[in-house]
Amino acid sequence: ARKVRWQAARGQFLQYNPCDAPTTGATSLLYMLILAGGFALGLGRETMPFAVPAFGLILFTISAVLLADTARRAVAPLGADSTTAGALAVVLFAGSGWMAWAFFSGMETGLLIALVITTLWASLARRCKLTALFSALAALTRPEAALLPLALFAAEAAVRDPAETDHGQRMVWAVVPLGTALVLPIVNFIFTGSFSATGLLAKSLFTMIPFQWSSIGYAFGKTVVEVSVRLLGGLSPDGHWHTFPLIQLLALLGLWQMWRIRPSRRLAIMCVLWVVLGIAATATLQTATWHHYRYQMPLYPALLVLACVGVAQVMGKLRWPSPAVGAVAIVPALVWSIYSLADFSREYAAGTSTLVEQQSVLADWLRANTPADARVAVHDVGVMRFIGGRATVDVVGLTTAGMAAANRNGPGSIFEALERIRPDYYAVYPNLAPPYWGISSAPDLFGAELFRVHLNSYSIYTSAGDTQVITRPDWSTAALADSPQQPS
Repeated sequence: ARKVRWQAARGQFLQYNPCDAPTTGATSLLYMLILAGGFALGLGRETMPFAVPAFGLILFTISAVLLADTARRAVAPLGADSTTAGALAVVLFAGSGWMAWAFFSGMETGLLIALVITTLWASLARRCKLTALFSALAALTRPEAALLPLALFAAEAAVRDPAETDHGQRMVWAVVPLGTALVLPIVNFIFTGSFSATGLLAKSLFTMIPFQWSSIGYAFGKTVVEVSVRLLGGLSPDGHWHTFPLIQLLALLGLWQMWRIRPSRRLAIMCVLWVVLGIAATATLQTATWHHYRYQMPLYPALLVLACVGVAQVMGKLRWPSPAVGAVAIVPALVWSIYSLADFSREYAAGTSTLVEQQSVLADWLRANTPADARVAVHDVGVMRFIGGRATVDVVGLTTAGMAAANRNGPGSIFEALERIRPDYYAVYPNLAPPYWGISSAPDLFGAELFRVHLNSYSIYTSAGDTQVITRPDWSTAALADSPQQPS
């Protein structure tokens, strides 16, 4: 959604195209404003694609350091080896190809992961003002991250350390971030008239049409099981080990150890609530497992802290020399790290080459072969708008007001919405949604094909198909839709 940040930097807040009605397609308010600030400070359209990964690298480095210190601090009250815990946290986080992919993807995921880690670190260091600040910023980064201040408040309320005489003040600071959960809905309502972001309208199980509780319950349960069992420590359906094998079992061991000591119980409650509530919240999305489980990535630091405590406690029971104990803990993590970094570097390369060889090629053709005032109906709206330089109609509905409801209601509604807008071109996947492009009337609805890009090998995380086309629809006979053409 780089284009909406470019627009925001020029005073057109939440408008993906000049003069469009505002839309909340950029779900992350904070990330949008940060990058809009970069544009406002003078970063150009050619510079920003390089500045974003550089920003991700800075966040990744800071996150690794603070997570290691968090694991070290969490282990210290238990009398276990804090050095081993810190080193293990660095290896399993900085050595995670999954985490590296998140920070260099260009999405807001890396920022949210960093804010989760800084919140955990500040809470454990008992810096209540910093804890409130970081958790509040997290709530402004994604809607489901409003659960982080809730987990923080619940942990502070549930555990009171007799050694701390300022409990009332800490509770006040724990309440403050809860208010930030209202910011996103209020901003949405002021600019669009709806409390919900279009991302939720287009992706939530609760906006499915037809609405069926049985379908919602099945999809929700299936995602919860997959994320809890397979993603968090098991082999995922796509063939990747996203996290260290069986890390959820190590986290349960760490939870048990931390629960035994009252000061540590606060962090344990916070981590568990963040993971459990986060899984439940993200499982309400139809796209919950897309993009390498990007919606669950911010849950990983809390799980990792618990796991490092569990490992350190087990290692402390071994009556071996310290170097040998450290090696038993670190070496398996290093082996996994080598696999993980290699695995996700291939995924990142495949995604990048797909963007360069498919979507960017299509966008370049649009910029070179269509009028500057052309309006294009698209699936992959980000690249087409940012690189193609043409006004877009988002068929999925994230960045075009009103299209999310049309998309939810099926192909007839989608086509009627497009008929009202009458885009000059389509830049879409011809064999995929909207489904009317796959029926016999598609040639008439679709129009003359002008350009095609086909990849034999492509990333399923970057592209929805091996082929994208540009066509020019003919709206001259659209009036025929006003009356039945087949009365029977």
